[in-house]
Amino acid sequence: MEQTGTRLNKHEHTQLYQAIQTCAENAANRKLSKKKNGKDILDKAQFIENLGLTETVELAKEAIPYHRKINGKSLTQDVQLTATDVNAVTPERLRLEVPVGVPLPWPTDRPPTGWLLCNGARFDKTHYPLLASAYPSGQLPDLRGEFIRGADAGRQVDTGRKVLSPQGDAIRNITGQFGYVRQGQWGPWVTATGAFYQTSTFSAAIKRGDPDNWGSVSAFDASRVVPTAHENRPRNVAFNYIVRGA
Repeated sequence: MEQTGTRLNKHEHTQLYQAIQTCAENAANRKLSKKKNGKDILDKAQFIENLGLTETVELAKEAIPYHRKINGKSLTQDVQLTATDVNAVTPERLRLEVPVGVPLPWPTDRPPTGWLLCNGARFDKTHYPLLASAYPSGQLPDLRGEFIRGADAGRQVDTGRKVLSPQGDAIRNITGQFGYVRQGQWGPWVTATGAFYQTSTFSAAIKRGDPDNWGSVSAFDASRVVPTAHENRPRNVAFNYIVRGA
């Protein structure tokens, strides 16, 4: 007992227990202080599992090395990415890259700061010199309720127009004809062309002066077949058009 550093005391009855505990702890410390870094552990996987480190080891396998960088920024601390880092389109970049005068669709009734609605209003050419270069008249195009169409530019599909010239709605002409029969002789048969067509033929005896003679009137109404409105239009979604004021 004295080898453990315990001095004998006849009045202390737990000295033997304390001496045994001290010997056990010293022996364990000598085992743990080996400079073998775990090389003497036969079943390392079981050792890791016993310590509850299995999940930690698996996560470490997928970890990104600290020396990696994101767009030149080290991962040794919190990384804040800017719009430039991810090549995002910011209002400032949009302002610089979109030419003044280009109409863009906008989803609210109010344009963003620095932009104007294409509502036909006049603008100060001195205050907006770049906009004046695009619209020398000093007046914005009125694109409310309008579709934008590419200028003909020599293609010969919409001739006789200048850039920014308006154009009303129109459709291609629809024509048709009715044939008829006359009393007193054979033919011609009732015929129809174009938008009209013949559904059946019949013969009838018509007596001059007979009060039971009947006639009929045919009509053409496109709304009985397709949707109609006061204008011709494709399916669409309403946006406001805006231009940058500069």
